[in-house]
Amino acid sequence: MKRVLGLIQVAVLFSARDMGTRKTRTFLTILAIVVSVSTLVALRTVGVGMHAEVEKQLRGLISADLILLSEEINIPESIVDIVKQVPGVKSVAPVIFITGKVGISRCYLAGVRMEDLRSFF
Repeated sequence: MKRVLGLIQVAVLFSARDMGTRKTRTFLTILAIVVSVSTLVALRTVGVGMHAEVEKQLRGLISADLILLSEEINIPESIVDIVKQVPGVKSVAPVIFITGKVGISRCYLAGVRMEDLRSFF
């Protein structure tokens, strides 16, 4: 254990000495790391914000109190009939959400049967 601590101390001493002799390179390296981390945090924040905004707009479009999701491509049509029989359910509509690209931009599409869409408006 002492040997590991000794090696770490030697490494820190060498690093401090090298940083003191090459101040410009040290500054540029630290600046590059700060810019990189800041960029990643900003991109993550923008991604989370866009996801929340899309979800908010979809909730405004589809005023549902309950949304059933599946990891598979589709949910069987029989689930719609089961949910319709639950007391207090006013209407049920299967919706498909697709992510796609238009040119270089990403877009989200929601598909609903026309007769189900009329029951919401």
